Amino acid sequence: MKLPPSEWFNDPEYWEANRSFIWSKKRIEMSEAAAEKIAKLLEMKPCESILDMACGFGRHSLAFSKHGYSVSGIDLNPNFIQEASEKAAELGLDVRFLCADMRNFIEPEIFDNIVIMYNSFGYFQDPQDDWKVLDNCLLSLKPGGKLLLSVVSREHIMQNRS
Repeated sequence: MKLPPSEWFNDPEYWEANRSFIWSKKRIEMSEAAAEKIAKLLEMKPCESILDMACGFGRHSLAFSKHGYSVSGIDLNPNFIQEASEKAAELGLDVRFLCADMRNFIEPEIFDNIVIMYNSFGYFQDPQDDWKVLDNCLLSLKPGGKLLLSVVSREHIMQNRS
């Protein structure tokens, strides 16, 4: 079995080719409800800041902004960042989108909340890169800030494969 290149996640063509498989229409439609549940889970207060790390085309970032949160979204894919920025402008939302690598992104003590959603963590070839991301989150959170890291376990995948 041939393994994918170590930086497969940094290939915009991969994401475009697999987009409809990864983000079904139903999954996209669920973004608003997911943002509401996340805000409730994290006990977020109006106007708190949130970093959506590996935000993709901004589906959660836009939903958080609609609910009045101060949102920044980062992603490696410049096409997704452009799409998210255009959608925010179209909706009249003030969301800051940046093309950045989560392994290097730090804004010291800026965010009340950081979310890493939909398995956007743990795919680096070098496990030290995952530790860098967690360190960056810790450094970027305000004292008392919260991190929500969403991952699907191997067991869940094996149980639900078909």
